[in-house]
Formats: sequence, C-alpha cells, structure tokens
Amino acid sequence: MKVDKLIVHPHFDSWHMDNDIGLLLLESPFHLDVKRVPICLSKVTDIRRWRNCWVSGWGITIPMLRMYPVLQKVDIQLIKWKKCFHAMPSVTKNMLCAGSPQGGKDACQGDSGGPLVCQKKGNENIWYQLGIVSWGVGCGKKNLPGVYTKVSNYLSWINMVTTASGRPYASEPDSGVISLWSKVKGEEKVVRRDSHIISCA
Repeated sequence: MKVDKLIVHPHFDSWHMDNDIGLLLLESPFHLDVKRVPICLSKVTDIRRWRNCWVSGWGITIPMLRMYPVLQKVDIQLIKWKKCFHAMPSVTKNMLCAGSPQGGKDACQGDSGGPLVCQKKGNENIWYQLGIVSWGVGCGKKNLPGVYTKVSNYLSWINMVTTASGRPYASEPDSGVISLWSKVKGEEKVVRRDSHIISCA
C-alpha cells in the first residue's frame, strides 16, 4: 500500500505536543474483507460510555528496552481529564489520558502514532479509535498515565482534508460515527449500513 501524501496538522506544536495528528492519503483504497476492516471514529467524548480499551504498537517494553518484531497490545483504562491535568499540567483539551492506576500498563517509546481503541458500552461488536499515542512521562508509572491525541476533536479537520483531496471518508451521520474515505481516483467504495463487517452503526 503506497502513500500518496502526508498531511500534518497545521497547528501541530512540537514543544507541547498539541494537535499531534497527521493523515496519510493513500494512492488506492484498501480492499475490505473480514480480516481488513476500517476503524470507526466517534464524536462521543464521555469516557463513561467506553469499555475494554487497548493500545498496541511495536515499541519498547520495560525492562527489555528493545523494539518488538511482533505487534504488542495491552489493556488500559481511560482517565478523567481533570485527574490527568492535575498530574501533568501540560495536558491540553486536545488530549486524553489512559493507563493503569497501579502503573505497569502503558504505551512507550516506539509506539507513537499507534491507536488507542475501545468498545462502546452496549455495542461490543464494533471498535472505535479514540486516541493516538502521543507522549508520556516515562512509561507505565503509577499516577502518570499515557497521553493520547483526542481523535474526536479532529473529525471536522479530517473531513475537510479528505474531502479537499477528493478522498472523503465514508460517513454515517445518524450514528455519530465515521469510518474511512470512500472514493479514490474515481473508484467508489461503499460502506453498507447493513454489513456488520464494516458498518459503524
């Protein structure tokens, strides 16, 4: 799969890691099947609506301090923003936090850009990407959760960029979620609402 263009958020702040998000526009669409499905994005920001959250990546694991050739994953909990801000005052409203109250579960160096995914309570068949691994104070420390880009804050920007490029994502406005772009160089890709494989409803 070839990347046609990389678009970094115009207000990305490398010092404070605010607006830490970018888009990879692909030359051609993915061919979807049971094993390859688009992730859903949601406007829902209340962390009480989510359960079963996981972060994945090829980053280092303490104390091994080496990259892994096999994709790793760990279950983590979403943390209230005020609690996170109290621990790390540089956290902005464009960020969300997740980890383990006891420590020991976190993303780490080499995981940046990876997904934080959760299931919505009452709808355990669909995964949503809520965050993007961004930064943290060490890895897996007690009372210092990992910090993630809050994807829901950027849905309008994602829509604007993908639409302007001629590759808009497929949208299901009545469900409050979106999935992937649906048109590339004249080729239509339809996300069917009646398909449990790729529907976000």
